[in-house]
Amino acid sequence: MPPSRYMGAINNGFQLCVDIGVLAANLINFDSEKITGNLGWRISLSLAAVPASILTLGAFFLPETSNSLIQRDSNQQKAKLMLQKVRGVRRRR
Repeated sequence: MPPSRYMGAINNGFQLCVDIGVLAANLINFDSEKITGNLGWRISLSLAAVPASILTLGAFFLPETSNSLIQRDSNQQKAKLMLQKVRGVRRRR
C-alpha cells in the first residue's frame, strides 16, 4: 500500500530482489553440486530455508490492505478509512 509516487520504485526494487535471489540460488546450487558424500542437496536446501523462514515470519507483521478487508469481511467502511489514511485524504463531516 505505498503512495502512488513510490509505487514504481517499490515494484522495481521487488523485481531486483527476486532476480538477485534467483541468481544466488543458482550459484549456490552450482557450487553445492560439486560436493561429494551426498551433502550437496542438504546444504542447498538448508541455505534456501533461511530466507524462506524470514519471509514467512515477516508475513505475520504485514498490515491489512483495503482489498483484503473487502474480500474477507465485506467491510467497505473500514476499507474506505484505510484508503483515506494511506492516501492522506481528510474525511468529510
